Amino acid sequence: MLEESEQKCVNGMDLFINRHKPASEKTQDISHLLASIFKDLYTTEIIGKETVANLTKSYTKKNPHHAKYVEALQQVNLDYNKRIQDADLLLKHIIQARMNASVKEEQVQSQLMEEVGESYHQLGLPPVKSTLMWCVDNGLLKRHNLICPQEYIKEQVPFYKAPQEKSEPGYTQPTVSYKMHVSTKPQDDGYTLMPKPVTAQSLQEESEEAFTLSSSQGTLFGQNNASQKVCPLSKQLRKEKPSLEDSDALRKFKRYQNFLRNPHFQPTSHQRGGKSLIIPKRKVEKGEKGNKESSSSEDPVPIFMANPPVVLFTDYQIGEVYETTVELRNMTAASRHVRVIPPTTPHFSIGLGRFPDGRGVIAPGMSCQYTVRFAPDSLAEFEDFLVVETQTSHPMILPVEARRPPPVLTLPAVLDLGYCLVGGVKHMNLLCRNDGFSAGTFCIMPKGQWPASSLRSVVKSCFAEEPPFAISPSLFSLLPGQVEVMQVVFFPTTAENFTRSFSIVCDNCHVKNFSMQGTGQVVMLELVAVEGGEDVPALGELRDLTAEHFIRFEPTNVHSVLQKKVLIRNNTHLELPFRWRIMKPNLQCLHAAQQSDPVSDVIAMELEVKGSTEPYRILLEPYALFVPGETYIHTTIRKGFKMWNHSKSAISFQWERISDCHSVEVEPSLGKIETNECFDLDLVLTGGRPGCLSTMLQCYVQHHTDPVNLPIEATFKGPELSVRVPSVDLGLLQLGQEVCTTLQISNSTPLEAQWSLEELPTDPALNQGQVVDQGQVSVKPSQGVLPPMSSCSVNMLFRAMCCQSFESVLQLAVLNGTGCHLPVRAEVQRPQLCLLSSQMVLPDLYVGVAHNGKATLFNQTLLPAHFTWRQQLQGAQAHLCSASFTPSSGTLGPNEHMEISVSFTTHTDVSLVHMSILKKH
Repeated sequence: MLEESEQKCVNGMDLFINRHKPASEKTQDISHLLASIFKDLYTTEIIGKETVANLTKSYTKKNPHHAKYVEALQQVNLDYNKRIQDADLLLKHIIQARMNASVKEEQVQSQLMEEVGESYHQLGLPPVKSTLMWCVDNGLLKRHNLICPQEYIKEQVPFYKAPQEKSEPGYTQPTVSYKMHVSTKPQDDGYTLMPKPVTAQSLQEESEEAFTLSSSQGTLFGQNNASQKVCPLSKQLRKEKPSLEDSDALRKFKRYQNFLRNPHFQPTSHQRGGKSLIIPKRKVEKGEKGNKESSSSEDPVPIFMANPPVVLFTDYQIGEVYETTVELRNMTAASRHVRVIPPTTPHFSIGLGRFPDGRGVIAPGMSCQYTVRFAPDSLAEFEDFLVVETQTSHPMILPVEARRPPPVLTLPAVLDLGYCLVGGVKHMNLLCRNDGFSAGTFCIMPKGQWPASSLRSVVKSCFAEEPPFAISPSLFSLLPGQVEVMQVVFFPTTAENFTRSFSIVCDNCHVKNFSMQGTGQVVMLELVAVEGGEDVPALGELRDLTAEHFIRFEPTNVHSVLQKKVLIRNNTHLELPFRWRIMKPNLQCLHAAQQSDPVSDVIAMELEVKGSTEPYRILLEPYALFVPGETYIHTTIRKGFKMWNHSKSAISFQWERISDCHSVEVEPSLGKIETNECFDLDLVLTGGRPGCLSTMLQCYVQHHTDPVNLPIEATFKGPELSVRVPSVDLGLLQLGQEVCTTLQISNSTPLEAQWSLEELPTDPALNQGQVVDQGQVSVKPSQGVLPPMSSCSVNMLFRAMCCQSFESVLQLAVLNGTGCHLPVRAEVQRPQLCLLSSQMVLPDLYVGVAHNGKATLFNQTLLPAHFTWRQQLQGAQAHLCSASFTPSSGTLGPNEHMEISVSFTTHTDVSLVHMSILKKH
């Protein structure tokens, strides 16, 4: 039971997992549903491209079953690829159709927005009508079993009521005399049975089998007037019985009308004629004496219906031939012959008609087709018509038109260029946009040159010129929505108003006239005022005779600027670009015959200007700077001074900067001093090395030939280091001994000091040929950087490498500072012992008997000495004797004596000489 419940739970989970997910709003993909239902049968590629390729390569005709399978597989693969290609093409077509539809809808919406204005979005108008059904190929969608827009977009034809028939006025009704003597229509004589009015309902109810009409039916075209009065003669005839002769004559007369009539030649309103298939049944009203028809039976009934009702060509180009098909459908109940008379103009023509059968007869409800060709020789509008003739008195007129939507240019009717100087040229750019729905080629020419036999004779350059106006380009093309930049030029030659007319001709033979207007003006300037007023030349002063005004400036310095404001008024309606030109004064009289050279610019005003100059006067206070005492290097010194300007104008100065080993500069280094003013400056001095500084700092004044000099003198010193001990005496040292001592170096200055401590090399001449090892003294650390007002410790190590009286000097060197020298002394010795008696004589010795003696050992140095006696004797006879010492070892202090007891034993009786005993210390 537990297993069954678990199995049910698992199956339930599978059903929940395999449940398909709803498709989203943006996609209708149901692949996940198929994959969850069919599992691997849907997702696994059973026969893929590689399988088909492998089976094709292994194709052989030896195995017919395999060959048949491969051929079928290849055919299926080809069908699959073809369907994929068709689907891709269909998708591309739908995407392109949607793009075209959106473009057209945006154009329509933009037109609505232009008509309504900015309040378009506030009105809440519905969107424009969709144009997708006109951009997509409905036949292509139907061939692929897709829903086309025509199936779900149904355009309802608006309902229009039929126009009411105008009642005929009373004076047009026939009189009784006219009916009795003139009218040929059958009249109601009171005893002849008059037929009922013909209606659509009566025609439908009657049988279509019999086509023999009685003579009484000839009165169908008559009017039934029940209210008409019958004359007394007709009443008398109705009472009398007709004679036999009259009956025969009447029967003979009716024989001519009793025949089988062709319905083609009967009126369309006749009961047996060409009954219309589209006109609804007419309502009848019952009168007091009979039925009365609601409308006249003489209304024309359409025989053929043309599709389209108007043949219209809207998009065409010159030199191309366009075709369309016109369908003529028989809308009556009888078969008809038709004849179409072609258009009269050479631009339209028709082809042979295509009929349902080969005899040229159109059955009821059937249609024939004619091909209408259009070959335009220009882009103008064309109108013509087709005449459709059939068995009726009124032919059918089918209009044929060729009309492109004209391009609409945003070109104003009057183009005002404003004002321009005489002899000048004014350019103006004008944006010309095509707001129409078709492209066009336009030609601009003066109005007097149109009409022209050929545009080539008119368009000779890129400008259409009618002096003093010109416009470019004279020939251009614009697509719908495209913009062309028009350049308009105005070049007046006289001061007056100008107006010229131009014509713009489109390739669709439309002509639009516009005009350009402008005004030419001459330069007119007026000197209104001068700052300080105009000056009058002194008596006898030489001046320019052609100058209209005279201006004098106060004396000033070289290259200085003095300004005077001059107010000039422009008395024209134009902005006058001007420039001042400095010229030499004309100090000679002008002769009447003298002519000036022509220039492009106009000299509108001459001003004579005079002024004088003088040199600059600059003063430094104080004129020199001296810094007393000594100053530490890398320490900045500031000294203030003033700079006076006693010149007529302001000066601009700049002090130089010295930055070799010392830094000398002025703050601020540059500036400007007005007239009769002073400027406070600071000399910033920083020493780079110890010593005396004496220099000259220069100041350069703009437009001043000689610089201003400032003498400077100062003395600098560096850091000073010292060792706390004047010398180092190491005292007495034993050979090979190493002694380390600590030295204290102090920096008593506020500067950081970089130092080094090393041994000075000794002079070889002072050593008297002795070999001196320079590596006995070492310093750690040997160099470093000592902060201001601090000290450090240095370890000096001395190695006693030889016996000597050592004397040397350590040099404490300071970078850019003052150091010191430290003498070092040491006495190096080694321990040395000696016997006060170097021989011991033993005259009488007995073999095997020890003989004792005394020896004195002396320490010749100030160092303690340790000694040890060897047990073996030295010499050729050392094996014949033995000796012992008491003590055998010990230590002697400086300059001490020690007696040594010697016990000597001989082992032979021969004389023993040259025996020695060695000691080691």
